[in-house]
Amino acid sequence: MKCTALCMCAALLPVGFLQAGTQQIEAPQEGSVISFHLENDMFVGDDDNYTNGVRFAWMSGTTSRSHTFSGMLGTVLGGTNASDSWRRFMGMNGSANLRQQWGLDLTQLMYTPEQKATYPIYNQHPYVGNLTLGLTSLVKNEDRANSLELQLGTTGTNSLAKGSQHFIHKLWGMEQWPGWANQLPGEMTANLFFKRYYRLRGLEKRYGSGFETDALAYWHADAGTVKVQAGGGMSFRFGYNLGNTSPENSIRGATSAAPPFVYNRMSVSNWGYYGYIHAAVRAVAHDLYLDGTVFRSSPKYVNKYPVVGEWGYGFGFRYKRSELLFGLHYMTKEYTQQESMQCVGILQLRHTF
Repeated sequence: MKCTALCMCAALLPVGFLQAGTQQIEAPQEGSVISFHLENDMFVGDDDNYTNGVRFAWMSGTTSRSHTFSGMLGTVLGGTNASDSWRRFMGMNGSANLRQQWGLDLTQLMYTPEQKATYPIYNQHPYVGNLTLGLTSLVKNEDRANSLELQLGTTGTNSLAKGSQHFIHKLWGMEQWPGWANQLPGEMTANLFFKRYYRLRGLEKRYGSGFETDALAYWHADAGTVKVQAGGGMSFRFGYNLGNTSPENSIRGATSAAPPFVYNRMSVSNWGYYGYIHAAVRAVAHDLYLDGTVFRSSPKYVNKYPVVGEWGYGFGFRYKRSELLFGLHYMTKEYTQQESMQCVGILQLRHTF
């Protein structure tokens, strides 16, 4: 009898320890996120080509439940609602910490030529504005993430680009751009942006002084009336108490206000700061901002390059759940008549509840 009781206890102990261990390593759920993102070439004293981009975004808190709005949207990305085979195909298998989020964003992008004139300037970037409302789904675990965003919007006068630029230039006492009457015509736009993230464990290191490094890589594929393109890139960070953040977050493609990976560290300092470097390349089959509108005829202004590169650097500061990031990103020439590559300043504010 004693031997039987001991055997039963020995059999039950591993189960208890496994359950306790699972509870200890399970990543905490994340709160909802709001963010403001600004991209502008005036940070470097310029004002042409891609001249301004602004986004206000919100992401829900994470959930591992299937029967939620996040779970339903995340099915196509390999979320908890997906079949085992589809989840495996989407790279979301093999992790107990599968998380899902959804979000909304309002984005305005603005483009102008290199010279000011009241008449159309061919061989230079056309005037273009695009105002979009985006719906984002994000499915992630500790090492991978899938992001899918549907953007619906409008070009032309309904994009409010002319009024936005006029207001900002008047506020700061800057010279106005007089050629918005020649902007590309107004039409409805629709685009899908997909991005797959990979956490690069080999570059993730921690040192006794609190100094850390981490890195991510990604590839993306976009299709619609605005962009038909594919590409990839990589970001590397170095600093103190990095926390669960990511500097790779351009608003000109698939992005989300929330970090792209599940974070299972239970104790992180209230403050942190870091520097980052970033590099990317993309192959472009269609670009509305250079090729013209799809359903309404528009003049041909420029001939675009089929491949565009981008690289940049910057720094970020985090205090508790709030983060500020500033960087400079450089883009190679996007069309054959462009005078030189372009530099854009990036400012991002984010808070997690």
